[in-house]
Amino acid sequence: MNDLETPITFTQVVKNTRVCSRYTFQLMNWIIHKEVSLVINLYGDNTQPEHCLHTVVVKIEGDEYQQWGEDDSYIESIVQREIQKLNTESPAE
Repeated sequence: MNDLETPITFTQVVKNTRVCSRYTFQLMNWIIHKEVSLVINLYGDNTQPEHCLHTVVVKIEGDEYQQWGEDDSYIESIVQREIQKLNTESPAE
């Protein structure tokens, strides 16, 4: 499990505002040389470490997939970008 440098606040479609301070991610459904699905799970604080508050699934394909290359920090930057899209307390990039 990874800690967010700054916890984010976001509102789910059902209008529940949650504060997340940790996340995990994994790559799923990988089709080599074509696409992969990135699954990001967001968690609250340490009081309920196993309780996932929200999951985001992002398909990485086309030019974005090709740019990945051998640098796994590229995937980590996509994770951070997608997490920040949910942050209702600061504007998304």
